[in-house]
Amino acid sequence: MSVSWKDLDKYTQEVYVDKVCIGEIRAEFLTQKWSMYPNFWHDKTRQSLFYKKYHSAYDCGKAMANVYSKMIETQDDPWINEYDPWGYDKD
Repeated sequence: MSVSWKDLDKYTQEVYVDKVCIGEIRAEFLTQKWSMYPNFWHDKTRQSLFYKKYHSAYDCGKAMANVYSKMIETQDDPWINEYDPWGYDKD
C-alpha cells in the first residue's frame, strides 16, 4: 500500500492510496489540527475514527489510509449481484 499526498491549497491536501483518491484532509485555521474528509463510507467502519483530530497532515493521511485499507479488506465482493449471486444473468 503506497500513500501519497497532493496539495490543493495551504490547508487542504488530497490523499491517494495506490493512485486512488480516497479523500481530503484539511487543517483548521486557528488550531492547526488536521481532520479527514473521506470519499468512502462503509457501514462496518467505526465512524468515530473520521472525527478524530491529528497534529500533522502525515498522521491524518496515514490514519485515513489505514481505515480505507481495513474497509477494503472487510468489504464484500462488489461484483456479486445480490439478485443473481451465481452469475446466471451475464451477457
